[in-house]
Amino acid sequence: MSGVWPTKTLDEIFEIARGGSPRPIQDFLTEDIHGVNWVMISDATSSDKFIEKTAKRIRSEGAYKSRMVRSGDFLLTNSMSFGRPYIMRTDGCIHDGWLLLRRRREDVHEDYFYHLLSSPGVYAQFERLAAGATVKNLNSDLVRSVSVPFPPKEEQKRIAAILDKADSLRRKRREAIRLADDLLRSTLLTCLKQPYDALVVEQLLSMKKNAIRTGPFGSQLLHAEFTESGVPVLGIDNVVTNRFRWDERRYISAEKYEQLSRYTVYPGDVMVTIMGTTGRVAVAPDDLPICISTKHLCTMTVDRTKILPEFLWACLLWDPAVRAQSSRESKGAIMDGLNMGIVKGLLIKVPSMDVQQRFVSVLRKVDALRSKYKVAVDDGASLNAALTSRLLAGPSQH
Repeated sequence: MSGVWPTKTLDEIFEIARGGSPRPIQDFLTEDIHGVNWVMISDATSSDKFIEKTAKRIRSEGAYKSRMVRSGDFLLTNSMSFGRPYIMRTDGCIHDGWLLLRRRREDVHEDYFYHLLSSPGVYAQFERLAAGATVKNLNSDLVRSVSVPFPPKEEQKRIAAILDKADSLRRKRREAIRLADDLLRSTLLTCLKQPYDALVVEQLLSMKKNAIRTGPFGSQLLHAEFTESGVPVLGIDNVVTNRFRWDERRYISAEKYEQLSRYTVYPGDVMVTIMGTTGRVAVAPDDLPICISTKHLCTMTVDRTKILPEFLWACLLWDPAVRAQSSRESKGAIMDGLNMGIVKGLLIKVPSMDVQQRFVSVLRKVDALRSKYKVAVDDGASLNAALTSRLLAGPSQH
């Protein structure tokens, strides 16, 4: 076989329309089970393919001021994280953060078009089209113009079956990572059943000066002072997955670091996000170079004769009593969110060092397996993208 698949614009394949929202939406929300499903972005996650239920409903008069959708329709995010497709598995209505794609034709295979709309090639078109907007987003006119490969339905079915198998393998690997975290959580809760001392975080800190810190604030560090290289500056993105990771790189000069050295992050420090996405926790790795943290993090250097950094990390992350205290006190603050005072006052169950070391031993083994699965997931994503591009390119490519 040779050649490429014929193409069509999305407008030739789908009816495309933007959602709408009655204002103010609070006046139309209802607890009535007979209300209409109100589809929000939060009803779908990045690992979902389908939207099967919604957290909220609205009254029918609000639904008529919105955009009605039905099972089998495609939805596409059209603002913020735009261009992510989902398939409806229930009826409902959508706000203007969504685009509706409803099939015009019978020769549209659902799974093929899910993979197609998720593909790097289509996303690249979305990104180019959205680039000129003040705020990057899509609208129905932009999406209508996008050209996509449109093979015969039997070929769509065959391509979808191959890509479904690749996706299934990646999902199994992601599930293995989730189970690894479940094992660690269970191990921690078992450890906390052992005899323990109840100490607040402030009592667990190193005796060194500035053992807990946030900042720099305001004019201490301006955005214009970031450089292309130098001393890294850590923020929420380095902690948000509850494991330390390098993500977006920000730097300051060596001279600026000398002014801000009190905010240095050391290997083994425990970092908690206190602004934006709050309550995420990570431990600075042993090979961390000289860094500072931003005002979005509360960074702690602990007394390792009292508590191991990894054990404090786990308590902050998984002890239900700690999470409840954190939530309760953050809502009582002047502004909702964590601050250094709240973190210092969190009550931690501290078992013997033997118990803590046993937990860390399990953590090391689980994290080694978790890292292997993570590499497999990342490699799988790259292979899946390459496979998708090849299959969608046309019959001469496979």
